[in-house]
Amino acid sequence: MSNAVHLTSLVSYFAVAIALLYDFVFLALFIIILINGFKYLFSGINPDLKEKSRKGLEYAVIGLIVIVLAYIIIVFIAGFVSPQFSSSFIHGSTLNFSFSNLGN
Repeated sequence: MSNAVHLTSLVSYFAVAIALLYDFVFLALFIIILINGFKYLFSGINPDLKEKSRKGLEYAVIGLIVIVLAYIIIVFIAGFVSPQFSSSFIHGSTLNFSFSNLGN
């Protein structure tokens, strides 16, 4: 019985860590897209600045695609390992998680 609680706690820690990591990455990508978008808009006739900001936007979009694919792969694999993790991770209930409930 204690192994089930420990496993649930470990799964909960992992779900919260991944949810926080994805929040941070999406925020960083949003900021990168915003900065490079403004650089592109205000670059004027400077072709070097336009090219650098366009490349930055391309890399940010590629990063976004990679992150979304990683999310899909994690949810797919987690469905096999722990359906509880997969369900809570997909529906976002990990964001309402309380660390005080882990030991119980």
